[in-house]
Amino acid sequence: MNDYLSHLERTYIDRSCDSRSFVNEWRQILSLYPPNILQYINNERPSLLIAKYAGDLGIAIFWIVQAILIRAFLKDVSMLISSFPVTFAENIIGALAHSEDINMPTVFREIDKNFLFSGKKKYITGGTHANIILLTARRHDESSVSSLFMISRDMIPPESVKKLSLPFLRTIEHASLEMNEVLIPQNHLIPIDSLYLRRFLARWSIIERALIAEAVVGICRYVASKIDFQSALQKSLIVQIEKLLLKTQNGVREMLTAALAEEKIPMALPLMEIAECYAKLKDLIAHPHLPQEISLRADDLSILEKFS
Repeated sequence: MNDYLSHLERTYIDRSCDSRSFVNEWRQILSLYPPNILQYINNERPSLLIAKYAGDLGIAIFWIVQAILIRAFLKDVSMLISSFPVTFAENIIGALAHSEDINMPTVFREIDKNFLFSGKKKYITGGTHANIILLTARRHDESSVSSLFMISRDMIPPESVKKLSLPFLRTIEHASLEMNEVLIPQNHLIPIDSLYLRRFLARWSIIERALIAEAVVGICRYVASKIDFQSALQKSLIVQIEKLLLKTQNGVREMLTAALAEEKIPMALPLMEIAECYAKLKDLIAHPHLPQEISLRADDLSILEKFS
């Protein structure tokens, strides 16, 4: 384990209680682990390293979102946004505002040379840290997402971005976004086809979930190795997780390769085995005297419910 991963591990509790240091940590991560997925197809993904050795699933998932959804997309449309009023530099933190509230979908309509937005995005990974937001929306007379906007955080009223208090992934801050007739100039609309947008989001959301599953197995390995019980169950579980991790890494590599080749993405993840492994680990961590640094990380494993 390198010095920086050791630092992340040592500072985990402090950062869980106060995530304001995240921006400084992210600058360091950018220099050590650039969020460019092409560099890691055949190597251990930084998201796995951070989960497995530092036990920080929050930062691991943030890296995944940056590499798979934010930067991969902006690279894809780089020619279309070269003269945009908002620029995305390497040290900028981006967020994707896409997760819809079914009762308040984000819609817009034209007013002069502006668009008027209303609606709610219910969950934005790292949303309060973001300088730039990629915002999906639909026209007021459409039934599904059709457009993507790139806007700077200061274009949105401060009260529209609400920090979410979640019982997991505490080392980064998450947000919801609620807009009530917010004006955004038309030149912030990325000129892409709506079908391309929906296909991109569908394809790369599959890869995002695959990398999250890989990171979850990594943090299972971390937690299992840190519980000081030395039971036969613990030892056999660590061996099982090691085998599972290798299988998951191979599956992610296969899925990534297919996605980059624009081929059909196979479901190559051992999801049933991951669920079985989590069930065994859950029995181990159901202990009244679990140290805080383990119990906080164990809370992060509740994200597995999203895969059920």
